[in-house]
Amino acid sequence: MLFKDIKRQAKHYNNSKYVYDTLLTSFSYFIFRISLPFVISTVLWSHSIRRNFTNTTLRIL
Repeated sequence: MLFKDIKRQAKHYNNSKYVYDTLLTSFSYFIFRISLPFVISTVLWSHSIRRNFTNTTLRIL
């Protein structure tokens, strides 16, 4: 669906730079949407690991 829109816009504008910018924007947005949950989960995971580690260390001490 996205690429159909880009093709239609390319026909309408007939400008390769516009198509390139649109592709670049959609691609970066796509990557951002995919990588965001991974980043959030990694941050939360590392935070919980750190908290558990400090709790265990305090218990040992």
